[in-house]
Amino acid sequence: MPRFPSLPRVSIVVPVGDVLSDFETSLVSVLEHLPGDAEVIVTHDGSYDDPFDLAEEVRFASIGSSDWGDLIRVIGSEARGRFVHLIGGGVRATDGWTAAGIEPFDDPEVGMIASVLRSERGEIVSVGWRDTDARLGEPVLAGSDRFDRRLAARAMAPSLFASFWRRETLRGLSGRYRGRDVGEAEYALGKLARLDGWRCEVAVDCETRLDGDLLSTDRPAFRRGQTRRAIHQRLHGGGWADAWLAAGRGVLAAAIGRGGIGEALGQAAAIRIAADIKARVKPNAIESLESERIVPIGHHGRTPMRRAA
Repeated sequence: MPRFPSLPRVSIVVPVGDVLSDFETSLVSVLEHLPGDAEVIVTHDGSYDDPFDLAEEVRFASIGSSDWGDLIRVIGSEARGRFVHLIGGGVRATDGWTAAGIEPFDDPEVGMIASVLRSERGEIVSVGWRDTDARLGEPVLAGSDRFDRRLAARAMAPSLFASFWRRETLRGLSGRYRGRDVGEAEYALGKLARLDGWRCEVAVDCETRLDGDLLSTDRPAFRRGQTRRAIHQRLHGGGWADAWLAAGRGVLAAAIGRGGIGEALGQAAAIRIAADIKARVKPNAIESLESERIVPIGHHGRTPMRRAA
């Protein structure tokens, strides 16, 4: 009888980002704590040449670009695990983190999971993000020493670099976002997954670590406020008046240390990039997958897809 290799339960994806040392930190930590039911996939734009000869331990997948839309598409086709874990940007794995990280998937309504990301000092950096009057995509429990289940339950979606996903959730997102900025991708993909009906949960016992105190995607900036407001209005509607009202609330929040004035003013300027965001964020799966000749069956992005004739 021929013997076939068992399929991994979890596909751990470590993207090669702009800061090579951050990528190496994440990859080394994954290999040091690698569970037996997982595979490791390193995605890159074609320029990474495996200087440490890890081909026997890692599968390298060239996506040919730095576009997150291409990365999600490649993950959907290359990952063999039922669940996909994205880790990177200086985030480090810990003992048993994948087993704890996928536990909430016992609930079939959960499509994405946030780990408890802490700094080296033990403070929480993020347990995912949510939209508030102060900020769009505000990290939940950031700066707190103690984990609060009630507040953690408010997380709408996880950070891309400390997250677990159902493979089918990611496949449902294929072709619906184009862009290179990780923060913008994090917000757009999380929003789109929620529009598909998937819920986010926080894996209480899954902890990952970050060398710093703040993810690059959470750093206040004009562009951050502008892109998130434009994405929010693309998916939920709104115009100039809504953007200016949100900017006013953001300025008041910045005065007490939540966000920044530049980020708040960026929300007011969302209309300037509305056309660009409309071209890159596709709320309608049929529209976005048309060029790939894939037709969704059913609804909510959860049912299998078939190739069009």
